[in-house]
Amino acid sequence: MKSLLLPPNLLLIGLVLGLALYRMKPLWGRTALIISTAGLWLLSMPIVATYLHYAADGDITSFRSPQDARVIVILSAGLLVDPPETNDAAAVDALSLERLRYGAALHRQTGLPILVTGGPWGAQKFVIADYMASSLIKDFGVTAKWRERRAQNTAQNALYSAKMLRSIKVDKIVLVTHAWHMPRAKLAFENAGIEVIPAPTAYYGSSSFSIGALAPSPSALRMSYFAIHELVGTQYYRLRL
Repeated sequence: MKSLLLPPNLLLIGLVLGLALYRMKPLWGRTALIISTAGLWLLSMPIVATYLHYAADGDITSFRSPQDARVIVILSAGLLVDPPETNDAAAVDALSLERLRYGAALHRQTGLPILVTGGPWGAQKFVIADYMASSLIKDFGVTAKWRERRAQNTAQNALYSAKMLRSIKVDKIVLVTHAWHMPRAKLAFENAGIEVIPAPTAYYGSSSFSIGALAPSPSALRMSYFAIHELVGTQYYRLRL
């Protein structure tokens, strides 16, 4: 339901509705087609996706120092089930891998232990945290000290991780996730009673303009979706958490 209510699916629904109404209600049909087509075109432009990400990133800045944080928490994204290039039943997806790579680098830089968080995924109920811990060892030579294995969304990442952290007398963490996801994740952990030092990774877009930024692309549409999802999600968390 969530994905249907956000672009691009909402705009695709508008296109279908516009085509369906075109004969019976030409004005309504044309309006729906124009708005939906224009919306898809704009969201597919890298320059639009970039500015949406500037809005989603908010005032989050790059990591400087752990200060007195005692644990690095790495948030999960998703899994690839039965990847053909490995013998494993599943593997972390590209988004999770980007977060793990930066979390491993911060571990080497700071010496802080790592907590990975991510619960059951898909029909097979593979536990993401287990595959994150495995990837840290195999891909980066780093061991996760703790695994939070229940969370199925960002709010639960914060809630269940906070319980584990409080049990070891930790109330301040270095939080690793994508820059566009950080404002919502930080808000969730703070609402769970944990102070956060943000460690965002994989900033999207560039401050320099090029003519290519006006050319629509599937990757820009995908990044626009992420940005809009986070802008809406952050506001929802502020109202509900």
